[in-house]
Amino acid sequence: MSVDAAVDEAVEDAERPSIPADIWVLYAARILSLLGNYLQYVALPLWVLSVTGSAVATGLTFAIEVMPVVFLAPWVGYLVDKYDRRNLLVAAEALSAVAVGGLLLAVGNGFLPLVYLAVLVIRVFDTFAMPASTAILNSRVPKAARPRAIATLEAMFGGMMTLGPIAGSLVYGAAGIKVLLIVNLTSFVVSSVLTAFLPSFPAVGVLAGVRAALVDAVRSVAADRRLRLASLVEISYFLCCGGLTTLAVVIAEGSIGADLSGLYVGGLGFGWLVCSLFVVRRFGGHPRALLLAGAIGCCGVGVVLWQVVALHPVACVLGGMLAGAVNVLIVTATTVVYSDRVRVDAMGRVFAARRAWMNLALALSHGTLAALSTALGPGATAVVAGTAATLAGVVLLSPALARGAWRPGPGNQPEAAC
Repeated sequence: MSVDAAVDEAVEDAERPSIPADIWVLYAARILSLLGNYLQYVALPLWVLSVTGSAVATGLTFAIEVMPVVFLAPWVGYLVDKYDRRNLLVAAEALSAVAVGGLLLAVGNGFLPLVYLAVLVIRVFDTFAMPASTAILNSRVPKAARPRAIATLEAMFGGMMTLGPIAGSLVYGAAGIKVLLIVNLTSFVVSSVLTAFLPSFPAVGVLAGVRAALVDAVRSVAADRRLRLASLVEISYFLCCGGLTTLAVVIAEGSIGADLSGLYVGGLGFGWLVCSLFVVRRFGGHPRALLLAGAIGCCGVGVVLWQVVALHPVACVLGGMLAGAVNVLIVTATTVVYSDRVRVDAMGRVFAARRAWMNLALALSHGTLAALSTALGPGATAVVAGTAATLAGVVLLSPALARGAWRPGPGNQPEAAC
């Protein structure tokens, strides 16, 4: 790089809007909360498996985590837009800590229905965290800095997704499930305290009633062509590829062994982290390109699961990294589009609705791919799913359907009258 180019780049960096300091406090709180969640994510199902010996009972533990996001979205979005986002996030983290305390008691008694109930309650409160955090970020960060702010949050998410399950398995194996749950409880408490130091983020307006808020959220997405196309790409991705992680673990378990099958999940998080830091942060201002790259990569993930993951533990990690990179390209690019196009006063309800249909697509994908794998085998099913996601994404992002949707234009719409 020439001296002049280096100087120009330095000047550009200096002029680029920075991420406000209080958002870094939000990042720290979210790191702690996510770490606690991912410590428990693998360890608790392992405990259920050790107690029951049942794959169905273990799978139910994962399934319960999806249900609140799907069914509570209208109420979550309405409340996030109605009340102060900081206070709501503080309360959600504190109540999650209380729920983990209930889970600790349930595990001590070995009463499985109570364990499921506690997990459900934790997820109910945690359902508020992402819409509230996103609304805070978008209301506080300058528009030009939002792609970097979103990429930073996604990188932290990837880091916790990488470290959490591995650390959770180690803690569970060395100290048991109770110690791990105490660590999770502590993470929620500290996260709640840190969040309390944020400035107030009062709602800027809310529609009358949960139903009206949900209808407005759906209309906000459907009425904007760019939002609509990005959402459809994301939904098609989760519908086709959301269940690939289960297939990957099955493939790895049958080849490199059950004790190493978790390497794929670790690779998934690491790929998410690396792609967030070195790709999304640099090219976050080009969401269509990121979406297209992610859609094309889906086909590669299917082929890698079919032919590569079973070869060696290192190959298993690399396969997970590719899947994680594809995931973060699609999810973060869609988040950038939402942050740019959704009205500030509608952020809570729109992001809650988005999480609902993402998780619904994810749940459907798990069931559909599991059924297909019994007929085609997990490897062939992965190829079919990845190819379908690639075709859907390429078609949706084609110029014929876009019709100018990705041309430079106005960003966030004006706030609605309430």
